[in-house]
Amino acid sequence: MISAIPIDTNILPTFILASNRNELTYSFKGQEGNDLSNGLQLVCSVANGYRGGNAFKESIEKNSFVRKDTYIERGCSAYVLVDGPDWSDANANAKALGGNLVTVNDERESSWLGDEFSKAKYQYSDDNHSWAPQEHTISHFWTGAKRSSNGSWEWTSGDSFDNSLSNLELNNNAQTHDRLLAIFNNPNHSNPNIYLDDMFGTPLEGSYQGMAEISLCNN
Repeated sequence: MISAIPIDTNILPTFILASNRNELTYSFKGQEGNDLSNGLQLVCSVANGYRGGNAFKESIEKNSFVRKDTYIERGCSAYVLVDGPDWSDANANAKALGGNLVTVNDERESSWLGDEFSKAKYQYSDDNHSWAPQEHTISHFWTGAKRSSNGSWEWTSGDSFDNSLSNLELNNNAQTHDRLLAIFNNPNHSNPNIYLDDMFGTPLEGSYQGMAEISLCNN
C-alpha cells in the first residue's frame, strides 16, 4: 500500500494506492472513495470559498445555545448540536448559525451520521424518558424534516426529500406527527446506529436537542 499525504489535509486530499488490487482511493474532510471525479469536485468546492476550520468552529461554539465539543466537519458541511427543547426552538438556533437542522441527503451521509453521532460523547440526559430507564443510552436529535401543507415530507434546507432512505421509519402515519426525529444508538432497532422517526414537534418528555448542518463551501 502506497500513501500520498499532503502537508495540509484541510485543502488537499490523501491518496492511497492498494497495489495488490491496483485501486486508488481518496480521503478528504471525512469522505472517501474511489470515484476520483467526486473527490476532485469536493476539492474544488472547498477551494471556492471554504469557511471551516478552527476559527469558524470557535465562532460557532461561542453561542450559548450550542453544545460544546460537538462540532465536526464532513466535506462541505459542518454539524453541531444545538438546544431545543422543541423542534421550532432547535430550528431557530440552527438558522441563527447560518444553517438549518440537518438534511439527510443520501445513504452515505446517513451511514456517516449514524457511525458518528451514535458515539457516547454525543449522549445527553435531558432526552431520557422516565418510563424506559433501559433506553437512557439512546440519543434523540431534531432534523430539518417536516410535513408540507399537502402532507408530503420536505427538508427546511430546500433539498429534495428521498423517501427511499433505508433508515426512514414513518410508522406512526398521523398528520399530527409532522416532524422527523433522528434516533441514535438504539440496540433494539433494526437500524441501531440511526433511524428517522416521525413524531410531534415537541418532546414526549424532557428536552430534545437539534442537529444543525451548516454549509462550508460556495457551491
